[in-house]
Amino acid sequence: MKNLSFQSTQEKLSDGSPVLITRIKGSIFADTIRQLENKLMSFFDEGTRYLILILTDVEYMGSTGIAILLKVMDKFQQAEGEIKYVCSVEKNAFLSSLITYKFFKTYETSQKALEVLSSEINMVPDPMPPPPPFPKEGVVFPHPPSQHQGKLKIYDTEEAAKTQQTSQMSRRKK
Repeated sequence: MKNLSFQSTQEKLSDGSPVLITRIKGSIFADTIRQLENKLMSFFDEGTRYLILILTDVEYMGSTGIAILLKVMDKFQQAEGEIKYVCSVEKNAFLSSLITYKFFKTYETSQKALEVLSSEINMVPDPMPPPPPFPKEGVVFPHPPSQHQGKLKIYDTEEAAKTQQTSQMSRRKK
């Protein structure tokens, strides 16, 4: 049974968050797929939330390997983490199939992946706009659905709305 090798270093993102940069060497196929999955999940279980995988020394990866990368990526994203992939199309034959999956963010260097990850982490989402203010005067009161099919009418006061409803109910009874 062949083994994969993993070499990891830790860096810091611009906000101080730790990111694990891991180089994988070898071929990812039936004999090594569990080793890959176990190693990547151990990173997650140990608290890693930002991971850069360097795949330039991966000689082969089939569809099962890609499925494992998707599974692990999903796990990281559910925990508000992220995985970036470093690989060169010219160096890796399997990469052409990897790039066809739009889910994978690939970069030529680990430095570029680190820069992009830092910029994404530092983005502040736009705050939600405040809800529109409630009208200070007037009450929204629905007309009877049988007559107007859910249209609303605005009255100046709650008393006016009640009076209107009472008079409509009286007319219907007659």
